[in-house]
Amino acid sequence: MLQGANTAVTAGLAAEPTASLSERWSFLRWLALRTLFSVLVLIVLSVLVFAATTVLPGNVADVILGQNATPAARAALIHQLHLDQPAPVRYLGWMAGIAHLDFGTSLQSGLPVFPTVAEAFGHSLILAGVAAVVMVSGSVWIGLSTGLRAGSTWDRLVTLLTFISLSMPEFVLGSILIWLFVILIPILPALSLVDSETPITGWITMLVLPVVTVIPVTGAYIVRTMRSATLDVVEQDFVEMAELRGLTRRRIIWRHILPNALVPMINVLTLNMGWLVGGVVVVEVLFQYPGIGRLLLESVEQRDLPMVQGAAMLIGIVYIVLNLAADIGIAVLDPRVGRKFA
Repeated sequence: MLQGANTAVTAGLAAEPTASLSERWSFLRWLALRTLFSVLVLIVLSVLVFAATTVLPGNVADVILGQNATPAARAALIHQLHLDQPAPVRYLGWMAGIAHLDFGTSLQSGLPVFPTVAEAFGHSLILAGVAAVVMVSGSVWIGLSTGLRAGSTWDRLVTLLTFISLSMPEFVLGSILIWLFVILIPILPALSLVDSETPITGWITMLVLPVVTVIPVTGAYIVRTMRSATLDVVEQDFVEMAELRGLTRRRIIWRHILPNALVPMINVLTLNMGWLVGGVVVVEVLFQYPGIGRLLLESVEQRDLPMVQGAAMLIGIVYIVLNLAADIGIAVLDPRVGRKFA
């Protein structure tokens, strides 16, 4: 009998590594499929960006040379830009350049596209990073507190404020802030004209108005999502069991409610981060902030196709990478995700 028990124990110990290896293989297979899917999305994005910039109305040569350009000058410029080649050939050449971080040359400045786009992206990343730190820390806490006090005066007040924030466009809020803190109480600069030589104090003062402008809309969405996630977690059986075990309210919140409520928030947070990097065009134009959104808008107006393509691709890559990172984060926190889709 003792020998049979030892055999059972040995079999159980041998089964654990097998199960662990199986789970790891399942997760790695899911990760490979998810990465492959991201690469396919990137290829589709490149086709869409190239096609969209190719079919834009007007002639690039006329925009650069003007309407009074001679036919010979127009033909020479078209040949220089390879516009006389078939679209598939130009697309393959463009993708080959992107693989080496060569996005072409700007038609307006004559400078390489990648350094210009990278600098503008860095500025947008600084704005998005500062806004994200303030927004995420505050919004998650507010959403958690309203979810724990559903129906209270605090909950109703936050619900009203989030509704107002979601209904107010960024350019309206930005204009109000400019009127308040630039004209009525002149304590902040109206324009955020920062560059590499701007001191840290200048960065801080010039970022205040753009950051405050972008926080309400995205922050309100995070608050509402966090509140819903908290309400769902509070109703789960494990929270009730923790209360029956006599755990303190603080311990239940930090060890059980908050971690589980944050799992569905990962996608929301990463998508909002992607929007902050490339989607705050209105804010960047309003405050003349030299970010990638403003660069993209100005390049479209000037028909600078290489710059438009480079900026659009970089914004798209950011979204794809953030989505992949969010999925990996969720799969790590909840291994069932990897096993489900593997």
